[in-house]
Amino acid sequence: MLLIVSVFAIQIVARANLTVADGVILVALYVLYARRVQGTPEEEPAVVGVPAGLLSLPPHRRRPAIAALIVAAAAVVIMIANPFADALLATGTSFGLDPYFLIQSVVPLATETPEFVIVAVLVANRRPAQGLALFLASSVSQWTLGMGVLPIAYLAGGGGTSMPLESREQVEIALTIALTFFAVAALAALKPERVDAAIVVGVMALQFLYPTTFVRVAAGIVLLVFAIDLLFDRRRAVRPLYRAVVGRGGAG
Repeated sequence: MLLIVSVFAIQIVARANLTVADGVILVALYVLYARRVQGTPEEEPAVVGVPAGLLSLPPHRRRPAIAALIVAAAAVVIMIANPFADALLATGTSFGLDPYFLIQSVVPLATETPEFVIVAVLVANRRPAQGLALFLASSVSQWTLGMGVLPIAYLAGGGGTSMPLESREQVEIALTIALTFFAVAALAALKPERVDAAIVVGVMALQFLYPTTFVRVAAGIVLLVFAIDLLFDRRRAVRPLYRAVVGRGGAG
């Protein structure tokens, strides 16, 4: 799914706008993804904590409980989104920081910290595969559902059916596309290598330390070159990925 959405996003960067039609397609891809990750009848769900508690409920109480959690989470986000953004920008301005840098770096760090904590707990308990699966699920959700609702929200807020992208936003999305291609290539054979992780960490750390357009473009090119090389080397693993999405032949 990451490979599909990253290929789809290329035309978004080329057009320099994100349309409502793009949003509908991305949300539809998320729905397809959600249906495909439900597992197989032979697969035992591995859940602990709150999910295990929800599964222990009778079916007629389980869905209302999940719906209530979703509504409560949405209410919290609606209540704190604007105050958080305003306070962050005001704090950054008082320290002379670029507002774009705050939104592009600090906000994701703050919102994704719980995810990193959960993954760290899973890895500490010798469940690294589940931690990696959580990261992958988060990436798919951000690429599909998260990006898909942006033009819809833009339209609902009084904008048009096409949300324009500035040049640095195009660069950021292009860099994310290259990073996604590399991640797919590195994981295509389901055997992550430490050298792949080292490349990602090194390239991303460099562009974070030197956040210029030139460095980001160079980082994207480096990741894309490595991704093409890895995909060619592991090309036999791409077809099973395709079958896993469309549901042909069963997923491994």
